[in-house]
Amino acid sequence: VTISARAHAVMAVPFGQGPASLAAPALTVLALGQVFFSLFTIAGTILNGAGRTAAATVLCGLTLALAMGANYVVVPRVGLETPRLLLAAALAQSAAFVLGFVLMGGYLRRALGTLLPVATALRVLLAGALAFGAGRLLPERVQGSKLAVAATTVAACLAVLAVFLIALAVLREFTADDRAKLARVLRRRPR
Repeated sequence: VTISARAHAVMAVPFGQGPASLAAPALTVLALGQVFFSLFTIAGTILNGAGRTAAATVLCGLTLALAMGANYVVVPRVGLETPRLLLAAALAQSAAFVLGFVLMGGYLRRALGTLLPVATALRVLLAGALAFGAGRLLPERVQGSKLAVAATTVAACLAVLAVFLIALAVLREFTADDRAKLARVLRRRPR
């Protein structure tokens, strides 16, 4: 959500304003698509761990076919204008990730009786929407030294992350038990 909400600023730091203006809309979509790719991967890992390797493999192949088909249909229709081409490819890829997760998640629920709880999904979506909106309201820093632009980008990304975490806490998705577990993980020292 942070990268999606601040895509232009995130891209402007390493690449400058021109390339960021061309590619930021695509990164906005693709960053959100990656969330579904991650969920798809987790569901596939659960299926593999449960001994349902054939089903996971078939669903991965189907998702790959969806991605290839979506790109085959969409990308040639938008022409060679870079921003439109990048956005079309990001939309096609992200749609395939969403459909792949729906398929993998549906099979996971049917086969093992489990999936992400609906209430959790709704709370995370609401928190994500609030954080995304907050990130879009923050001004872009387009002038100044590269260091100043980078510093303001990092600060804005941290603000978006803070909104997300606060929203999760207010919505009671991130509980005291979760905070205690996180604190234990953060206290561990690397060996």
